[in-house]
Amino acid sequence: MEISRLKEIATKFTDDYLKRENLGSDEELQLMSSAYTSLFLTTCDWKEGQTLDSLADAHALIAKSYTKIGQTELSARHGRLSEAYRKPLP
Repeated sequence: MEISRLKEIATKFTDDYLKRENLGSDEELQLMSSAYTSLFLTTCDWKEGQTLDSLADAHALIAKSYTKIGQTELSARHGRLSEAYRKPLP
């Protein structure tokens, strides 16, 4: 299976968990695992000349996931990373 397809699956799993009203402890771990897997697969699928927007999106997804489980400090950290990746390179 292609890395890009695996990334789509990880992102869909993350989105599905984010849509749920309540998560148990195990589901919170699955949410975070899926979000970090999406970031990992994004870096594995990196191509020469690609913009940093895909990394920004992956960190934004992690930030949303941390917000969902009440980890605001970690959410803010990934939110800042997402913003930094969206800034133009010097």
